[in-house]
Amino acid sequence: MTAIKRLALASACAFALAACQQQESPEEVREDVAEEQREGAEDVAEAREDLRETAADAREDIGEAIQEGDPEDIVEAQAEGTRDLAQARYEETLARAEADYRVELERCDGLPVEQQDSCEQAAERSYEAARSAAESLKQTRTEAADVAEDEYD
Repeated sequence: MTAIKRLALASACAFALAACQQQESPEEVREDVAEEQREGAEDVAEAREDLRETAADAREDIGEAIQEGDPEDIVEAQAEGTRDLAQARYEETLARAEADYRVELERCDGLPVEQQDSCEQAAERSYEAARSAAESLKQTRTEAADVAEDEYD
């Protein structure tokens, strides 16, 4: 690689890094935040629809088990419904947390450069806390379903 090519590559890299760490204008931040809010709302709405469908399927499966009258099938359907709902609720909560995270990152871009890193770290901590709480709740509900099913056996 010639010295000119190295200089050009180094300049391009420096320019790219500098572009990443610039304070965006308030108008640009508003537009970016609004776009992330729209996209996030769509993601959350989709996850909520999946949650509604999962709940409807669980009710149907439990209803069928009740109609058949086998207590073991009823317990199994309830446990399976609880596990499925825990997963769907987790995905809905995660979609909301991810949407909030993306919006906060866009807001961070409107801050002075020296404040952006701490803003992004705070957004990351909030996201990780929400994800961890959702994971914990999912695990608790799943374990409760497993215990209920095991106790019947």
